[in-house]
Amino acid sequence: MCRGCYKEYGSPSIVNGTTVKMAEVIGEIYEFSCVGGNAHIVIDDWNLNDDSIRFCLKVCEENESCYSKEQINLEKVCLTTLLSMPLDQRASALAIHNGWLEIPSE
Repeated sequence: MCRGCYKEYGSPSIVNGTTVKMAEVIGEIYEFSCVGGNAHIVIDDWNLNDDSIRFCLKVCEENESCYSKEQINLEKVCLTTLLSMPLDQRASALAIHNGWLEIPSE
């Protein structure tokens, strides 16, 4: 959780269906691992660039026998989805997860 990292990304505040869902998925990953599991360098250290995400996807594949199938699948979904998102939405999803952006009430 790096508030400074969030600021370095320009403190984007995109709250939409995709960023909210990703914030939820990130929270589910932390239920398996308090440091973000195989997605650690992306979701815990805020390395949101494509290369870091691809690296974590490779780590997931290498560690399939070390973790539960549910955890690995969740991490892969998270990382693959983040990879498809623009950088400002990636940062926004993490900010929502960390409670720095509020989800508007309906």
